[in-house]
Formats: sequence, structure tokens, C-alpha cells
Amino acid sequence: MDIYVKEFESTEYDQALRLVDALYLNLGEDAKQVRSLSERFLKNLVENQSSTALVVKKYLTNEVITLATLTESKAIYSVGKYGVLDEIFTLPKYKALNGELAFKDEIKELVAEKGWCRVDIASPIDAWYRTVRFYRNQDLRLTVPKFKHIVDLAGAA
Repeated sequence: MDIYVKEFESTEYDQALRLVDALYLNLGEDAKQVRSLSERFLKNLVENQSSTALVVKKYLTNEVITLATLTESKAIYSVGKYGVLDEIFTLPKYKALNGELAFKDEIKELVAEKGWCRVDIASPIDAWYRTVRFYRNQDLRLTVPKFKHIVDLAGAA
């Protein structure tokens, strides 16, 4: 396979921006707001020391085809620090490679580097059966779904 996984670097900003744009559009965000959301996300990612982004690149073209975000968290059940793989987004034309994309080795290295005891992977439940099947094929087991509360910071100073 002609791909490799590495940590995101600022030289990949423009390519990552295109992926984040595509993800927001895929999630149904307003097309007029997508670029602003993408730029804000990447700025926050670069500035946040507890977050890491992994990119999957093609060797020959050096094209970023996948972006994954990892965040450090803490919990009693994990006896301290652990990682959360919040999302993995692959450009649609490369989705067929997903069965071959195994982040396990790269994640294991990062877990050891950061001193984490585990990595939780956010996943939709049965409604996204292909995603669930992909994660199960990666020898991951479903723990619990997550709930969210959205705080509107639109007028915050």
C-alpha cells in the first residue's frame, strides 16, 4: 500500500483545510460557513496542546487523504490520562481504502509516547453500520455511546 500515517504539521494546513471543508459539507453545514468553521477548527487544533491530528498521506503524491483527531482526557476508570480518537475523515474517493487503514500501530506508538493507558474511539451506533463494522474489524469493542450538549457561544466575548 502506498500510504503512511504521521502527525499533522503546519505545512499540511491547506490540504487539511480541504478535508475539514469536505467533512463539514458532508455533515450538512451551511456551505457559506464551511470555510470559516474549518479555519477556526484548524486554528484551535494547532493551539491546543492536548489535541493531536494524524494525517494519512499517499507516498507518491504526498496528498493528505485522511485526517484523524486525538484528544487527551482524564478519568478515574482509566486511572488517569487516556486518549479519545474523536473522528476519522477520509476523502470520499479514498474510502475504499478504509479496510486497509490500520491506525493501530501508530496509535500504540502515540499512546506509549503520551503515557496513556487506553484510547477511546467515538463512533456512531448502529445507524452507521459501516462505521461500526469498520471499527469492529479493527479489533475494537463498543463501550457506550456519547451524548452531547451544545453551548451557543455566538455572543460570548
